[in-house]
This record gives sequence, C-alpha cells and structure tokens, in this order.
Amino acid sequence: MAAKEYVDLELVIATDVSRSIDSDEARLQRQGIAAAFRSKQVIDAIRSGVLQRIAVAYIDYSSRNWNKLLIDWRITRDRDSAYAFADVLLKAPLTFGRRTSISDALEQSRDLIDKNDIEGTRRVIDVSGDGPNNFGRLVDAVRDETIAQQITINGPADHE
Repeated sequence: MAAKEYVDLELVIATDVSRSIDSDEARLQRQGIAAAFRSKQVIDAIRSGVLQRIAVAYIDYSSRNWNKLLIDWRITRDRDSAYAFADVLLKAPLTFGRRTSISDALEQSRDLIDKNDIEGTRRVIDVSGDGPNNFGRLVDAVRDETIAQQITINGPADHE
C-alpha cells in the first residue's frame, strides 16, 4: 500500500451534465473552474495552507450509470500544477448523461474521498447544477451522511 499524501484540502468538483445542460453550459462550467485554477487568488490560497498543496478530482455527474470521473486525484501545489489541472479539464471531451442525481454525485464523491491514498486537513465536495435531484436516493439523506463524515458540501442554494 502506498504511503498517504497529506494535503490541506481534498476537493471533489462535481458538475451537472444532465439533459438540462447543453454544450455551451457544459463548456461554461469547465471554463469557470479552469479560470479559477489559473487565478492568482486560488493559487495564492493553495500556497497559503500549512502543507501548501491540495488534492483535486473532477466528476461530470447526472446519474450513477452516466457519471464520469473526468480527472482523478491530482496534487496541486503551485502555478504549474494548477495550470496543468486547468489544461486537462479544458481538453477533456464533453460528457452528457440522463436524469439529475445530486445524491449519486455526492455518494461517488464521498467514495473518492474515502478510498484514496490522500489525507486532507479539510474534505470538500463542490457541486454545481441547475436542477433538483430527480433520481437515486433522497438527497437530504445522502447530504446528512456526507456531513456526518466531516465532509463539507458546497453547492447552489435551493430556490424552491
């Protein structure tokens, strides 16, 4: 078994690719994440941590059978590694799925965090999407289980 890599943050970015997301919106999501990883503010934030590195993975989600791990765990510690993450993200082909299962995205993200060889001081799942959970388990139950494992979930507020 490999030795653990210690980081300030384990971050899974989960972006919606359900049928409500068209190609322009899918590109916009990726461009936004890439721009963030190329920004001085994000790079400075990464460098300001005690360990001065984070681990990041990226998932396109819709529902369990359509979810795709687009970028497996990458250690990001400086401008070059942050730009490399952004470059890989922008070069990856767009994926599209069916249904919208935020609960499946959270479960897959949680599994990625639980089963890696990384130990983060903080563990976070960032979820972006444009619709309610309409497939899979009830999102409230999965949210509560995830938070109970001391994993923070960032996502859009419910406007219903």
